[in-house]
Amino acid sequence: MADLPEEPCRPALPVLVDSKSIPPAKSAGVPMNVYLLHALTHIELGAIDMYWDTMVRSTSDDLPHEFFGDFLAVVGDEARHFMMLTERLKELSFSYGAIPAQKAFWDNAVKTRTDLAARLAILPLVQESRGLDAGPRLVEKLLSLGDKSSAAIVKQICEEEVNHVRTGLKWFKFICGQHGLDAKQVFQRSVLTHLDSVLHAPFNVVARSHAGLPEDWYLPVSNVASESLTPSSNTKVSSKTVTTYNHRKLDRSLKGFQPKTSRSFSSTSDITAHCSGRYVTS
Repeated sequence: MADLPEEPCRPALPVLVDSKSIPPAKSAGVPMNVYLLHALTHIELGAIDMYWDTMVRSTSDDLPHEFFGDFLAVVGDEARHFMMLTERLKELSFSYGAIPAQKAFWDNAVKTRTDLAARLAILPLVQESRGLDAGPRLVEKLLSLGDKSSAAIVKQICEEEVNHVRTGLKWFKFICGQHGLDAKQVFQRSVLTHLDSVLHAPFNVVARSHAGLPEDWYLPVSNVASESLTPSSNTKVSSKTVTTYNHRKLDRSLKGFQPKTSRSFSSTSDITAHCSGRYVTS
């Protein structure tokens, strides 16, 4: 679709800069809880842009109406999350745009613009899954700062992201099946082709499994596994766009912060309890 914009419309603020130019938490001029919420708010807006871009660029593909219905529901969640976070920032006397944000979110959208399978691999299966990993740590960090209201919001977002990963996996498998491709191999090669590094532990294995994402998909392309796979150009699938947002800045803000419990989780209720404050995801 040649008439689509190259990038989404953005508000005047925040100022978008390279990730290396993002001020660290200690020198950002805002409290730590605001710093963390602002990073998450930027992630949510990036997700809105990327999911809309994915759907619009996929309208000419041979996809059932259910594909668009499912991702409309996902983008509706992301929009609601964005509004919850911006309202919370206002309650704390700040606003989205108070500090610079990274402009690299759109890079993977450009890289996967003509490859729907790669888009779905990177956006919901990598980036949304990373939210499952980091969310509980963020909840715990906010609680340690005495911000129970923000922690409750992040807890809810954390719980709802599980279905986003599940939805992405459903349609990723569908697209691969349309083209007779092995979904696990396409996922792994997409990671190695489109990301600038392998996936990084720790992984919230229970939450990922609850979303349907098996360990043998992501561990082989992580920093805790072998380097047996190499990028391959033959994994491309006709279609268009997917974009990715990046949790690395938020991860760095939480670096060294460990949850109060190290126990494993064996049920959905465990995940819910974990997100409610006993552990944190990013």
